[in-house]
This record gives sequence, C-alpha cells and structure tokens, in this order.
Amino acid sequence: MAHARLTIEQLDELATYLTQLPDQLAREAEAIVAEAAMSTEIDLLTAYPSTPVHQAGEIPLRAGVSVAVHTAALHPSAEVRSMSEVAALWEFGTQVRFTAQGWRRGAGPAHKNQGLVTIARKYRNLMKYKLIVLCASAGLRVSGTSETP
Repeated sequence: MAHARLTIEQLDELATYLTQLPDQLAREAEAIVAEAAMSTEIDLLTAYPSTPVHQAGEIPLRAGVSVAVHTAALHPSAEVRSMSEVAALWEFGTQVRFTAQGWRRGAGPAHKNQGLVTIARKYRNLMKYKLIVLCASAGLRVSGTSETP
C-alpha cells in the first residue's frame, strides 16, 4: 500500500499572508483608482482653455473640475466631475446660435477628443488593465478580458 505525506512548513507565515492579502490588495487597488482619477483631472485641466468661455455667474471650465476618491473597504472608487454649465457645450459643441436680436453667431465647435468623456475612458481602460495585473500578480485567476490599454 502506498503512503503519502504532506508537510507544510511555516504555516503561521502563510496564514498571516493570506489574512493580509485582501487589505494589501485593497490598498494597492485604491492607489490605482486614485491615480487614474488624478490623471484624468490633470489631462482635463490641460485640455480646457485658460480663457473663460462662460457667462457671468457660471462656473468657469477649469474651476468646475473636481475629484473625489472614495475608499470603501474592498471597493475603492473615484469620481471626476466637471461642474461648469458650459462643459458639455465645450465638449460636444452646439448647433447654430442666434442672439436675442436674431443675429447669427454660428455653431460652437466640439472638442470630443479633449473632453471629459474621452479622457476618462482612456484612464478607465488603463485602470482596469492595472487592476487585472494586480490581481494576477497576487495569484488570482482573472478571466473574461484580454484588453490592454
């Protein structure tokens, strides 16, 4: 009859490592999420014109950009917002406009490749890739995507 023997050495160290793994991964994931949000903010502030394109009482484009990083356990998230009333008009453009007196003022140009949607999409894809790499480096099996940034 065959006998098998399994010897596990340093079991205490392994148990400690396994209990710390979720906290460590959460901290690293939090840093990745925060980095993506901050990079989005920097690129958006760079893309927005420095000259005001708003009317009196409206929030200027650059002044309206804000970032909030949320650090919930095992669920880090971040939100980049553009609170300016003219942000969507700047990003997506406008139709032909007229003054109250009927004077034609033309259409506002779109800046889709420079706006929040495009910039956020780029950094969200990069963030997802980094989170996948992080999970895989911790020995977790990741499936369902093969996208790279």
